[in-house]
Amino acid sequence: MQDIAQWAQPVVTVVSLAFGGGVLYGDVQEVKKAVEDNDKLEKQVVVMEQRLATAEEAQRATVIVLSKMTDTLNKLNNTVIKLEAKLEDK
Repeated sequence: MQDIAQWAQPVVTVVSLAFGGGVLYGDVQEVKKAVEDNDKLEKQVVVMEQRLATAEEAQRATVIVLSKMTDTLNKLNNTVIKLEAKLEDK
């Protein structure tokens, strides 16, 4: 009986170590997958930040153009008012 116990103990130890190694390997694979997913998300964030920067620049340019158009329309309105005044004087 003692021989069986001496033989079984190393077998149980080896099986436990193998099982523990398998669990550890599975955990490592999950961590690797999570890191890969984070890399993909990081790349998406970079692309979104670039798109946001482009959109902000386009918005700034649009505001400038609209400001110039407003100035031009105000000048045109003033000119029309002056012309109407001159026509009324005649």
